[in-house]
Amino acid sequence: MTREKLLIFDFNNLLHRSIHAYAGLSHEGVPTSGIFGFIVIFCHQINLHRPDKVLVCTDSPPYSRKDLFPEYKEDRKPLEEDMKIILKMNGGFCEDFLDLLGVTLWKEEGQEADDLIAIAADEHSSEGKEIVIVSNDDDLFTLFKYPRITLQRGKNTYTREMYLAEYPNMSAKKWVEVQAMAGSHNGVPGVKGIGVKTAIKILDHPDKITDNIKQKVADNKDRIELFKKIIKLPYDPSIEPCEITTADFDLRDVINKVAEWGITFQNNFSEAIESLK
Repeated sequence: MTREKLLIFDFNNLLHRSIHAYAGLSHEGVPTSGIFGFIVIFCHQINLHRPDKVLVCTDSPPYSRKDLFPEYKEDRKPLEEDMKIILKMNGGFCEDFLDLLGVTLWKEEGQEADDLIAIAADEHSSEGKEIVIVSNDDDLFTLFKYPRITLQRGKNTYTREMYLAEYPNMSAKKWVEVQAMAGSHNGVPGVKGIGVKTAIKILDHPDKITDNIKQKVADNKDRIELFKKIIKLPYDPSIEPCEITTADFDLRDVINKVAEWGITFQNNFSEAIESLK
């Protein structure tokens, strides 16, 4: 059977969303918001998009980017101890769930999920497959260089056509330049006083830029070049794509396992995972 559609999940993005969406959920004193939300969203997206295969990508710190830019992600607030415990515990539950299903969970030392998603997108786009990526990360806008890419951003489906309507003539290379000047959510500060709209104007209409902005760009030329190296996806293009396995499991084992977390495996959950076999 020819594989025509690949569904890719950002593990940590999904885990964090789940913990916040179902905050406070527990079973026998054990926090289960992460695993419950993970299963709900995971199965919903499979039923929504009906993929032939599923790939889950995750981060593997410490990040290689910090060798080039030590301040990378340093702007993030430290997690409270309770949240650290919830994340670690539920992250383990989610890994157990994927392992039980036989769904590929891909990680590479020093790389982030976005890097692996970009490598997978390049590999499978070249084969003409449709690719749906479940992530809120706008760094992934660079992947709209491929014609059959869709981002599932929460409840919203964001297509290549929508992206080009919002950002006309915005190539992948330009989007990296925009983020290098405007800054990104990963602690890349950009240039003070330059936001996304101004960065786009600099690239598309340089003749309409004020002398003050031109000077800022000139003064920060080296930093902008550094930030472009940090932001581009993938960071290490030499990494080989992983093999995506076909799910293989006994449904009764899955039902029994999730019951340990106080979760009743509903019919729509079963429908989702059975479709992957």
